[in-house]
Amino acid sequence: MKLINVVGDSLSMPRVADNISGMDLYWLLLQERLGAPYYVIHHSRRRTDSSEIRRDIPDAIAGYPAHVLILHTGIVDCFPRLFSRREHQFLSGLQSVKLGFITKFITEYAGKRRYQWTKNRPRVYVPLPQYRENVQAIINAALAHGTQHVILLGILDTNDDLRQRTYNVDAQIRSYNDALRGIAEAHPGQVSYIDLNAYFQPRGIIPVLDSDGHHLTREAHTHIADLLAEHIRTLNT
Repeated sequence: MKLINVVGDSLSMPRVADNISGMDLYWLLLQERLGAPYYVIHHSRRRTDSSEIRRDIPDAIAGYPAHVLILHTGIVDCFPRLFSRREHQFLSGLQSVKLGFITKFITEYAGKRRYQWTKNRPRVYVPLPQYRENVQAIINAALAHGTQHVILLGILDTNDDLRQRTYNVDAQIRSYNDALRGIAEAHPGQVSYIDLNAYFQPRGIIPVLDSDGHHLTREAHTHIADLLAEHIRTLNT
């Protein structure tokens, strides 16, 4: 049996509100494409980032010596935020002591000024140096525990709505993708980087949902399954 382990965030999980069920997801479609002797499993979690995946190595990666590990995270790490995680915790704390009106005022004020706030107060959940370190640690652990190959899926560009409301989002995504590409190039034969933007853009396909500019459309899931199946069959492992 050749185990394929998919690890990441909600990109590989159902979106019931957007009519995307579990049967539409690329990792289940990948199982159909590959058939035996491949067996695809899934260890993604909603709202997770590379730091949380790194902390989850013992449960999600180390215990599963895979033929291929597919690491797929979206914009959770790199997206320009109004507030840091610590600031979010503080605002949530205000709600817990019945000062939620302050939280409401601050978040509404900031939300109406998203572009300026993300320009003047740059915040991301995982800064680029930490992201690079996290991904490298995940790869090292996977290879050390018997995984034969790692595929890094690139971060997809967002939609025009988020692009217009959020400062520097294109450059942010590009810099984090450059980090993934560089890590893959440093591990020839062991790590692959798949540039999803380079795949979808020439085909005129918008792979992210209009509703949030981040999660995958049903069509995108189908294409990613095809792309991964083709790539996995070419691996000399």
